[in-house]
This record gives sequence, C-alpha cells and structure tokens, in this order.
Amino acid sequence: MKTIKQYLLTILLIALAGNVLSQESRKVRGDSIRIRFDDCLLEVATFDLKVNTLEKAEVQQKINELLKELKKVEINIPDEGEKICISYSGYFRGKELSHKKLQLSTRQIGNNTLVIKDDEILETDFGKIVLQVEDENYLIRLFLNNLEDAEKVNSEVFIKKLQAAGAKVPGNRKKTNIWLIENSKEEFNLYLLDETPPLTLDMLELNAGVGAGWVYNQFVSSFNFRLGFAFAKKGIMKNKYFADYEVLYDFSNSGGENKFDVNGFLSLGYERNFSLDPNKAKWYGVSVGYLVDKGNEFFERNTFKIAVHKQLSNSISLQPEIYFNDFFKNGSPALRVQISF
Repeated sequence: MKTIKQYLLTILLIALAGNVLSQESRKVRGDSIRIRFDDCLLEVATFDLKVNTLEKAEVQQKINELLKELKKVEINIPDEGEKICISYSGYFRGKELSHKKLQLSTRQIGNNTLVIKDDEILETDFGKIVLQVEDENYLIRLFLNNLEDAEKVNSEVFIKKLQAAGAKVPGNRKKTNIWLIENSKEEFNLYLLDETPPLTLDMLELNAGVGAGWVYNQFVSSFNFRLGFAFAKKGIMKNKYFADYEVLYDFSNSGGENKFDVNGFLSLGYERNFSLDPNKAKWYGVSVGYLVDKGNEFFERNTFKIAVHKQLSNSISLQPEIYFNDFFKNGSPALRVQISF
C-alpha cells in the first residue's frame, strides 16, 4: 500500500505542477455546410447537421433579426479591396435573441482562395459583405455582394432550395466534416471539402482538486486527484472514464493524538456531456468507490460509496453520495462539493 501511495503522490505532484486539466479550449463544430446560390453563399456550422438540422437553424429568422438591428446603425459601403463583416451573437429564447452583441469590422481582401477537385473549381471567395449570426447551437454566415441581397432569404425559392440542400446531408458520421453544395438550376451537387477524424480531440485527463461537505452528519474536507481518458464526438468532448483517489479528513479526532489520520477512497467512474453547445457543457456522471486506506474509526472496514456527479462550472462539481458499511446495507446519504485546479 505504501508503494501505491507513493505512486499516487507522484502523479498528484505532476498534476499540480503541470496543471493539466482537460477542458474544451477552443470552439469546434462538427459539421459545416456551404450552399452556393446565384447571388449569395450560405454557411451553416453546428455540432451535427443530422441533429441540429438546417431547418432547425431558422436561417431566415436570424438573418432578419440581424437586419432589423442594422437599421439602427449606419453601414458604410466597403472600399475596393475591402470586406465588411457584421457579427451578431446571443442566445435565442423563443422568438427573440437575448444578450445581443453586434460587431462591425472591415478587413482587406487577400488573394482569392480556390478549392479545386478533379480539375473542377468547387469554391471561390464570394462577396464583399459577410453577415454572421451565432447562438448556442449554430454559426450562420451569409456572404453577399450587396446588403440588399440579404432580403432574398425570405423568398420562396431560397427556402425551398435550403430544404433541398438539407436533404443532401449524409447520415451517421463520426468525423468532422465540411461540405459544399453547388446549386445548378434545379440540381444540387454535394462535394466533401474536408474531413477530420474525431480522434484529434481525445485526450488524457489528469487533474487535482479539493472538496468539502457533510458525511455521517460530520463536516469533511477532501483532497483528490483524477486520472482518466476523455473522448470527443464530432469536435465536442462527450465521454470521460476515470479513476479518482480521494483523501478525506473528518475532524472527528481533531483534538486527539491521531488528529491527522485520514481515510482514502479509490473510485472508478464515468461522465457524459449531454450538451450540443461547444461553449456550454452539461456533464453528469456516476462513480463507485471503496475505502482502500482506513486511518481512523470514522469509516468502518469494507466501506464503499456510490456518487452522482453534476458539473456546475468548469471547475466546480456537486456530488450527492451514499456510503455503505456493508454490501448495500446501512446506507448513509452525504453531499459534497468538489473544486478542480
């Protein structure tokens, strides 16, 4: 057991020194689709276009919301060689966009970008104006030559072609994809522009933390570290499998000779992110732990626990627990809060 403790302590020090904490450090959307119309180019990016479909994106509503806000400000026509980007972000609640943020910027147009496949030019830079709307599930960009052309998103032809384009999205994919749909008369041709394996975001998770709560009606503090594996799906971290070693100090002998005796639990667990928003994770999990180090009489021998995990933020988790001093007998509920470094 001493060797195990030394090994665990070494890993803990590495975690503290390196502060290696698996978090989504950059925004990744699993699917992007670009649809080329006669006078505009529409781009929609989301977690999975079979889950968050083009129809659910409500392109017309969001572009109209942006145009309504633009009527309140003066937009200068970009000079020759410049492109203007109008960005609008927030979270839709019902029919309205709350927490609104409107940004305007201009940049120089560089050399034209071409996408060529089988000697066919699939995509070129388009437009001098970019309308961009972002919410919790979608990033929508509309590339235009003239701002007035944005009103065409409300036309019956545009809506029908958008529905037809959505039907072209292939089913059940695990990779991160970018497609281009070229509109030629009544036909839509689908081209795969880029495809990235999902393994690029899988990672080793190594972190440490502290906690506090109530166990057996007694205030308990804790110190823990975790070693686990995190797996992504289409650009978003979705599943974690881990082992936790946790040292608990119960203050029950704070005035005695053994006031620094502690108890240690080793737990195995699983957590899943139920959110499709790359900016707002919803982690829930469960773990089963066993008392591997008994330092005092606060816990009986062969004590084990079952815990439910609810992540409140990137570093804070709530853990309701049940402790058993026999096989599913004499259960005692507990509640603790964990803070990761």
